[in-house]
Amino acid sequence: PIKSTSDDIKVNAPPIVIKASCFVNFLFLLLFSILVTALPSVVSHIPSYAESIHFSSSTAALTLSFGLAMNVLSKILFGFLSDKIGVKYTVIFMCAVNLVSGILLLSASSAGVLLAGSFLFGTVFAATTTGNVLMTKELFKEGYDKAYPLINFLGAVFGAVATVLLGILYDVTGSYRMMFVLTAIFEVVSILTVNLAYIARKKETK
Repeated sequence: PIKSTSDDIKVNAPPIVIKASCFVNFLFLLLFSILVTALPSVVSHIPSYAESIHFSSSTAALTLSFGLAMNVLSKILFGFLSDKIGVKYTVIFMCAVNLVSGILLLSASSAGVLLAGSFLFGTVFAATTTGNVLMTKELFKEGYDKAYPLINFLGAVFGAVATVLLGILYDVTGSYRMMFVLTAIFEVVSILTVNLAYIARKKETK
């Protein structure tokens, strides 16, 4: 007869129980990811928007440069602020700045206001990349390696779809203004989902 050894013995791990609060937390974070990932593609439309409201082509070209410059700066600023005030409030701050930038772009009556709005709109990149990673890590901790890949994948898929939908939106409405109206709505909902995600996490840890 063949004797079994300790190497032959398989130990079945107990099933992982997912709390309802953890699942709700995941849904809030996923919704946040989907909303903010849809917004970076708006940046590429700002030059066309600028020309549509009768700014010169040179000013329109500058809007993209300003937005992309803030892309780099906002990620550095995000890291600094998250150390000072925490990830949650940094994400909310970035969303609020992006909300203000959309309002500035909608009401742009001068090149200065237009460029300021374009510059501040670049904060959307920090919320999409750095914000998503740090929020998932903070909210899920030991479950980060399972939660983030799915959240990131679904967010990226929606971001790709949003690029197409924004083009269709312009074709249907004949105006770029609706993009910035949607941006404002998305950012308000994003701020709400961030707060709800942290509330769900707090209940989970009790």
